Amino acid sequence: MSQLRKNGGWFGPLPAAPDTPFETCLLADDKPAFDRMVAEFERNGFEGPNAYYLNHKINAEWLKDVPNGGRLEYPVLFVETKYDAVCDTAVSRLSEPMREYCSDLTEVTLECGHWATLEKPRELSAALVKWIATKLPDYYPGGKSAHL
Repeated sequence: MSQLRKNGGWFGPLPAAPDTPFETCLLADDKPAFDRMVAEFERNGFEGPNAYYLNHKINAEWLKDVPNGGRLEYPVLFVETKYDAVCDTAVSRLSEPMREYCSDLTEVTLECGHWATLEKPRELSAALVKWIATKLPDYYPGGKSAHL
């Protein structure tokens, strides 16, 4: 992200995103889904999704009195996206603390960028289903007797 800032933003000196051929879009094979997503962002903007990354002060305050010293003693799934330029965990050390604070951590790496739900939907769904079925079998249809 530092290079992004150095270059003046996502589009460098351009005042707006450049025209890009629709065929290069992640949803090029699903125009109705693309149209729904565009309509939602036009209606709601990016403020909501961006807010996920803006709670550092509130999170730091909450952590002062966090139960169990912040250690999670239940199954946790972390899905890493290998080519994520927004939240890099593949190359950086950003994800190291969770290994210390999660006693039952499962990590899955997908070969995609930041938006795994669009870039690798089948692989992401498979990882989620496998994790639920193996780590939380009582919540999986068929329970412990389900065949995977």
